[in-house]
Parts: sequence; C-alpha cells; structure tokens
Amino acid sequence: MSRLQQEFPETNIIASGGISTIKDIEDLQTAGIKDIIVGRALYDGNVTLPALKEVMK
Repeated sequence: MSRLQQEFPETNIIASGGISTIKDIEDLQTAGIKDIIVGRALYDGNVTLPALKEVMK
C-alpha cells in the first residue's frame, strides 16, 4: 500500500481488512495511509477506542 500511496499521492487510499492491532494502524500511518477502517478489530476487542484515539493524534 505504501508504494501505491507514493505513486498516487493525491489519491485517498482507504485501508480496509486485515487491520487487527494498533501496530497495524501505526504501520499504515507511517506508509502515508490516513484513512483506515477498523470495524472488526474494534468488535473483536483487539483495538480499543482509547488506544485508537491516542494513535490518531
């Protein structure tokens, strides 16, 4: 995904699926991905709202 974001910097890439930990979110942010769907990770309890709020600052 990082390469795709770099190749098309004006494009809004949304990561969905496969996100299961805060580390996954941090890695996506490092790659320049700003929009991430974490529904299942929240549902399963692998990511909490307070942790998500902290990492999204």
